[in-house]
Amino acid sequence: MISIKMSTIWAFECVRFLMISKGDSISKNISAINDASGKALILLENENHVKDCISWLDEIKGEKQIVALTPFAVYELDKYGLEYNIPEDYYEPEELHQMGLENFKKVEDLCNLIDTEIQLNDNDYSELDIYPAMFSYYHLKIMYDAITICVFQLSKIVNSEKPCAVYFYDSAKYPFGVYESARYLLFNHKESLYSQILLLNIWNIPQKILPSLPQYINEVSGLQKENVSDNLKKRAKQYLCDHPELYDIALTLKKRGFPGFVQWIKNDLRTNKEFPVLLFGAGYNWDDCNEDLRSQGIAPVYRITDDFHWLEEAIRQDSGSLHTAWLNLQINPEFRSFFIMDGIDFYPLVIERLEFLVKQMSIACLFSVRHVMNLIAKKNIKAVIASTFSTCVGHSAAQAAHNSKIPVITWQHGGYGAMEIHPLVNYCDLISSDAHFVFGNGVIDSYLEAAKKYGTELVAVGSTSLESIDNRETIKMEDSKLNNGRNILYVTSSYVQTDKNISVFPPFSDILFWQTQKSIVDILGQHNNYTVTIKLHPSSYDVHPLQYYSIDCGYDHFTFIRREESFTELLQKADAVIIDFPFTTLLQALTTKKPVFAYTGLVHYNENAQRSLSKRAICSRNLDEFLCKLDKYLTDNVYEANLKNNEFLEMYGIASREGTSKKRAPEELNKILGRVPRLLNQSSEL
Repeated sequence: MISIKMSTIWAFECVRFLMISKGDSISKNISAINDASGKALILLENENHVKDCISWLDEIKGEKQIVALTPFAVYELDKYGLEYNIPEDYYEPEELHQMGLENFKKVEDLCNLIDTEIQLNDNDYSELDIYPAMFSYYHLKIMYDAITICVFQLSKIVNSEKPCAVYFYDSAKYPFGVYESARYLLFNHKESLYSQILLLNIWNIPQKILPSLPQYINEVSGLQKENVSDNLKKRAKQYLCDHPELYDIALTLKKRGFPGFVQWIKNDLRTNKEFPVLLFGAGYNWDDCNEDLRSQGIAPVYRITDDFHWLEEAIRQDSGSLHTAWLNLQINPEFRSFFIMDGIDFYPLVIERLEFLVKQMSIACLFSVRHVMNLIAKKNIKAVIASTFSTCVGHSAAQAAHNSKIPVITWQHGGYGAMEIHPLVNYCDLISSDAHFVFGNGVIDSYLEAAKKYGTELVAVGSTSLESIDNRETIKMEDSKLNNGRNILYVTSSYVQTDKNISVFPPFSDILFWQTQKSIVDILGQHNNYTVTIKLHPSSYDVHPLQYYSIDCGYDHFTFIRREESFTELLQKADAVIIDFPFTTLLQALTTKKPVFAYTGLVHYNENAQRSLSKRAICSRNLDEFLCKLDKYLTDNVYEANLKNNEFLEMYGIASREGTSKKRAPEELNKILGRVPRLLNQSSEL
């Protein structure tokens, strides 16, 4: 029986039955099903849409074209053997990618327009060099891409099919801003952007709007409310952030236990703490360097969390002059033009979010800048360090450092660098940083031109988290016999859904991703002499479509893991690793001496990276070729790569086998802090 360590299959099926039963009666409420002779275009987004559609599909007279807009609809349509198209059938990926690249410039121009209006109406923002829209670029780009991608796809579908009527299901709207399910400007995954666009009736085609039907895979459990325990943990963490010495003690106890704590006390007595620094957001690699930072005199480390309390406080404030800025933007034809695409006006879908940006997120930026500047002055902070700046609050903290004439240093988080192009990284890691520590020289090669544009120095120091996996690896080379390994680990990622964005090529498609997942699972399903563990993304659904599909196919040698164990924990037990979306997990897998299979058809690596990776791992952009090599390994134990080759890992992961990043990063930071004049960002981009 398939093992799913989250709930029982019976519980899944009960929920499934109840949700479907709830939707069975909806078709009875549909009046006047179209009986015209023209083509009916039917757009389906989830499993219940498919089941309900089947109940009235035969009542439609004339030609019918079903288009599945998500993997959930594809899964159910395949079960019933119904023919359908997908959005990707109507365009080439290069078209969509080009639109996404053009959106980078459009969103940047939009940011400049918004920020100019804000600064014209409130001197605080101009005097402190606060640019709320540009600081919110990451969330704005995803919001803008999500809408324009759906508009692009629907336009292609409608223009190609030329239907006489469009059938689609309504969708509820959900709150955004201070919600984990829709952070800042993002959309909740439960809402449909397709239906919201269609409700604008852009194409003047008769519509049949069907009542909203929930998606059972995504509705099994909602967001849990914060309980007393969560609140106490948050307060405790905030207290530790306010008392850096206590935080360091807690961190040392967590990572090294009591012996490590005793050693920390001894070292602390000998430490000359001449360089206090401020760590913004999650520590990641920085936290692993705690003792080495102190040995360089970089202490204490003050901390600020990147959470919603800035926004929550801003929402309680009067927007004042920002209200005038918002009114001026609304009547500005140039501002409105950003939300018209091929004659399609989608402004009604983003107006609430744009108003929230101007009137609330701007205040959060101001709060952050003032707070950090005060802390810098009070504690004599010498630098602001971070992993990345993806929020407006983070970029505001960086701006506070620039205003205070101290440097900002970030450290790469995530396995990017090998891709052909990934410009979204520029707006998180480069635009506000004076120096950016990266995993390897290959990353420098990929981002050198962008770094020059923003005046950011790139320094290859490696990754402490990758090195820690490397140190835990216990399999000796002489014991790594291919014919002994029967534990296969397949790690996959989550669907983007409403977080659609275009940065890498090819444009990411949830449906193509599902088809890739299913193809890999089918190969693994044929080899029941192996034990297969499928690691789902922690943020994935309570029940992933792959789980239902595996049950349907009878693949009883699979175990699904979501949050119970981390990928790195599972990695130690695996004999071979399969990766379909190779970012950080690929680098983690390459720290071992185990066979690695990396499909690069969903994320294209640059030519040098692909060639380097092929020396160590089985990789291919062609899915059929990739599956063939995987099957060959599972059948005949044939692995056509060198397990000892570390070229790719050193280029994009650990920088060097000499020394450790725990020592390199503090040493490089010490150099920056000791420079006269200090490294300061000369960029005039913001």
